[in-house]
Amino acid sequence: MILSKFIVSLFLILFGCTNNNGNNDDSILNSMVLIPSGEFIMGGKSADAYHNEFPRHEVKVSSFYMDQTEVTNAEFNKFVKATGYKTMAERKIDWEIMKAQVPPDTPRPPDSLLQAGSLVFIQTINNVNLNNYSQWWKWTVGANWRAPEGSGSSINNIMDHPVVHIALEDAISYAKWVGKRLPTEAEWEWAAMGGIQNAKYPWGNQTVKESIDKANLWQGSFPSNNSILDGFYGTAPVKSFPKNGYGLYDIAGNVWEWCSDWYDYNYYKLFENQIADNQKDIESIKNSADYKKFLEINSKLDSMLSEKNKIKNEIEEQFTKISRPLNKYVYVSSLDKPQKKLLENLIKSPYDVLIEANRKDIIQILESTKKGIQSGSVSVKDSDKSLLQIDETLSLLASFIEKISSFHQSKNDIQSKLSVFDNEQLRQKESTLSKYENDKSVLESKTKSAEKELVNTTELIPKWIKSLESILNEISAVQYVIKAE
Repeated sequence: MILSKFIVSLFLILFGCTNNNGNNDDSILNSMVLIPSGEFIMGGKSADAYHNEFPRHEVKVSSFYMDQTEVTNAEFNKFVKATGYKTMAERKIDWEIMKAQVPPDTPRPPDSLLQAGSLVFIQTINNVNLNNYSQWWKWTVGANWRAPEGSGSSINNIMDHPVVHIALEDAISYAKWVGKRLPTEAEWEWAAMGGIQNAKYPWGNQTVKESIDKANLWQGSFPSNNSILDGFYGTAPVKSFPKNGYGLYDIAGNVWEWCSDWYDYNYYKLFENQIADNQKDIESIKNSADYKKFLEINSKLDSMLSEKNKIKNEIEEQFTKISRPLNKYVYVSSLDKPQKKLLENLIKSPYDVLIEANRKDIIQILESTKKGIQSGSVSVKDSDKSLLQIDETLSLLASFIEKISSFHQSKNDIQSKLSVFDNEQLRQKESTLSKYENDKSVLESKTKSAEKELVNTTELIPKWIKSLESILNEISAVQYVIKAE
C-alpha cells in the first residue's frame, strides 16, 4: 500500500462504481470509464507489501464502470443539500451503541469526548513508533467533511479536493443516492493496474521517491517530516496528477478510499491455489446468517414506506389548501431563479423540498404570498380563509421538516445496519453467473446449429459427388468416378 501524504481522516469515500449491464443512464456514465473484464494475479507484488496481501491468487473480474476521480467536496455537497444527510462524524456519539463495539469493561470516555467529531492527522515533531497510530491521529471534536481539520476550518477553497471524514455508511448512502455502488477490493486492484501486469505501483515499478510527479504522496520521514516535493502538503485537487491506463486519476496517493468488502486479515488465504470466482459462492452466501439478517432489515425498510406515505399525505393535504394562492404568486413574484424553482416544487411536491436548508426561503415565500393577498396582487376567492391557511401552514412548517428529517434519520440508521452483509457482492456474483449461464446457453445453441448444418452437409455430399461426376463425364471422354473418404 502506498501511503498518502496527508490523510485528513480515516473515513474517505471511494470512487463510484456500477456494473456494465447495458441499462445505465447516460448521465450517470458521463464521468465514468469502462473497466474491461479480465483475469489477473491479485495480491502483493513485492516484499514491501503487507502480509495480508498474500498469498497471491488468480481472480476473474467482470467489466464495470468506475468514476474517473474521487468524490469531491462539491459533489458530496450536492448530495447533502438535496437530502439533508448528516455524516457519522456530524452525529453525537451514543455510548450504548459504541460500547457494544469495543472490548468488554472498556471505561466510558468523558462526555467531552463523546461529541461529534473524527480523527485528524497531526504531524509529529520527531520520528515515532509506526505501530502506534495514536501518535499522529488525534480525535478532534467538530472535525467532519465540512471542517476537515476541526472547528474553524472549512472547504470553501477546496471544493475540487476529495471529500474526507466519510464513514462506510456515508459512502454507501452517497453511492445509492447517485445511482452507483462501491467497488470490491478485486475490482479496485484490477482498475488501479490500468492494464499493466505485475507492476508494484499503478504507474509501474519506479520507486515512490522517484515518483513525485505520479501521485500526491508523503515525501520524507513519516509522520514527522514532509518535504512537499510534489507541491501539496495536504490533499490535492482531483486530476492534479496523470491518469492511469484506464483513465482513472489519483488511484494511488491523495486520500484513502473505501471498498465494499469486509476486511479479513486471512482473506487471501481462502483462495490459495484456486481461482476466486463468483459462481460457487452464491449458495453459501444466501445460507449465511448475515444474509438472513440482511433480508430482515430490508423487510423493516419496506414497512417504513407506509410511514413515509402517511407523512407525505399529511403535508400534501396541508399545502393543497394553499395551492391556489401559491400558483397565483408564481406569476407576480420577483423571486430569484432558485427560489422560483423552490416555489414550483412546493406546489408540485412539497414533501421533497421540506428540509432545514430550505426553511428560510419557504417562510419568505409564504410571507410574500400573504402580502400579495393583502395588497390584491394575488387574487383569491376568500382572502381571509387563504391567509388563515397560510398562517396554519407556517405554524406547521417546523414540525413537517422535523418529521421528514426524523424519518430519513431512522431510515439511514436501518440502512446502516445493511452493511452487515455485502449485498452488492452477491448482486455482482449473481450478475456474473447469469451472464455466464446466458453465454453458455448461446454457445450451446450455436453448437447445436453447427451440428445440424454438419449433418445436412454430410447428407448432401453424395448428391454433390454424383452431380460433379455427371458434369465431368459430359465434357470428357474419360469416365470419372469420385470416391469420398
